[in-house]
Amino acid sequence: MSKSKKSFFSFLGGYFRSLKVRGQAEKIFDSVGYIVAEDKWGQPVATGSSFFVSSDTVVTTCGSISGAVKGHVITAGGKGRSEITGVTTVDKEMGLVLLKLDSCDGEPVVVNHSNSVTVGDRVWVMGRSSHSGRILTEGRIASVHTVGEDSLLRMNGSFRASNCGGPVLNKEGKLIGIANGTFVDTEESFFVIGGQYVRQLRQETEQVRAMGECEEEYKSDLLFGLGRNIRFAATGTEVKWRYSTLNSGEYSFLLGNKLRWPVRDVSGIVVFYDENNEQVGVDRIKHRKSIGPGLSVTIKSKVDGQIQTKAKRTEFRVLDFEISEIH
Repeated sequence: MSKSKKSFFSFLGGYFRSLKVRGQAEKIFDSVGYIVAEDKWGQPVATGSSFFVSSDTVVTTCGSISGAVKGHVITAGGKGRSEITGVTTVDKEMGLVLLKLDSCDGEPVVVNHSNSVTVGDRVWVMGRSSHSGRILTEGRIASVHTVGEDSLLRMNGSFRASNCGGPVLNKEGKLIGIANGTFVDTEESFFVIGGQYVRQLRQETEQVRAMGECEEEYKSDLLFGLGRNIRFAATGTEVKWRYSTLNSGEYSFLLGNKLRWPVRDVSGIVVFYDENNEQVGVDRIKHRKSIGPGLSVTIKSKVDGQIQTKAKRTEFRVLDFEISEIH
């Protein structure tokens, strides 16, 4: 057979596999949720994806809820919203957590073993985000990262930070694990945490605890050795007021990218605190243009003048962004 024919049939096979995966993804998407983890004032501190492992319990990554005391999960294309009542189990080694939800009846997803994929295989990462709804991105298994008896599959491809916690499908459309992302210095990685760890977590269900009580357990022993949660790769500096005495509320700050690859579509919030460390205002930030590796851009915005009068410090929280490509 000629090379051109082989290439054609290879393309055709990949096309039909992609259709099969997308068909399976459609069946699963109603079980995939968007997590909004909040502080005591009800403002978001982190976001991510999740999926049902029982009718009222979802699994996600610890990084998707770190720093939160409460939160909610949005499912079924934004039509369903359930409050998080607490944490049932934490896998400190793998950085996974089970969350109990209030008043919901989700469809659990069957999780398979990750040994059904090898280096070079195509995989698809599912997730949800606040504005684009369903996310289905394609990547490839780049390597196997082994630590002791545990192993993670590292992926190449284009991903969103909010993919963390979402299910990963193999070329047969079977759910083989959960996505997570880390970075250290300028080295970033997206991993598949195998389905076997999710199944083990379900068998270790404990008493429901408040989200804030488990903060120390969210610091994954294994993943923290590989770096911080991927969302910390986008950073914001302290706010500078345009006029220090006029209280116009106009301000600016630098939004930076710590990764080796461009990021775009960055969303986050600037939180303003008074001298008693109480929140006095919040401003939502959206930057759609690309930010190059290691570069920063100036963000300008405006809040009510009363916020400037009261504010003594500010904090930028990145909630989501897209990484154009990880090789």
